[in-house]
Amino acid sequence: MTFFITFAQTFLIMALLAITVFSLTTRLSLLSVLGMNMFAVSSGSMQPTIPVGSLVYVTKSAVDHLMEGDIITYKKKDTQGNITITTHRITHVHKVQKGEEGKVVYTFNTKGDANNVDDAYQVHDSEIIGIYKWNIPKLGYIALFIQKPLGFLVGIILPATTLLVWEIISVILHYKNYYRQESVAQLAVAQKIAQKELSKKS
Repeated sequence: MTFFITFAQTFLIMALLAITVFSLTTRLSLLSVLGMNMFAVSSGSMQPTIPVGSLVYVTKSAVDHLMEGDIITYKKKDTQGNITITTHRITHVHKVQKGEEGKVVYTFNTKGDANNVDDAYQVHDSEIIGIYKWNIPKLGYIALFIQKPLGFLVGIILPATTLLVWEIISVILHYKNYYRQESVAQLAVAQKIAQKELSKKS
């Protein structure tokens, strides 16, 4: 039973580690269903507010609450279907009512703080991931490194393998010690029984 509990604990730690790192490094965060989004910044378009290599934390926000000056993270898909995640500041909000029901549709002009002009496209409300809250400088470099094959090997595979091997060795040593103690205890009982038998004969 101890073996299975220890193995389950190890597997859970590895799974949580993999999910967390994968969420931080993939284009679309696995943790987004919880409203938790973290992305690595690889360009200097938002300097000095968000330095290159930062890890930004983004939370969900209703589009009708967004206003000029807010920093948002959004996704854009190119003609080949590739998705790019960008974090820029809103410079203008467009509100349009469409259809007979008067559905309100929002679009946003955005710009990087370090850029001189607005982005060449408008951001649609359906493309917004969330609103920027804070960043951790330099930590994004780790996430970017883990995206690479060598980084994934060094940051995920080797630590996970080491953890698993260590736990297996710990379990083996535990059982060896347990059976050694059991053997000693059984030997002691056998010796006591033998001594009693000798005492009866004498």
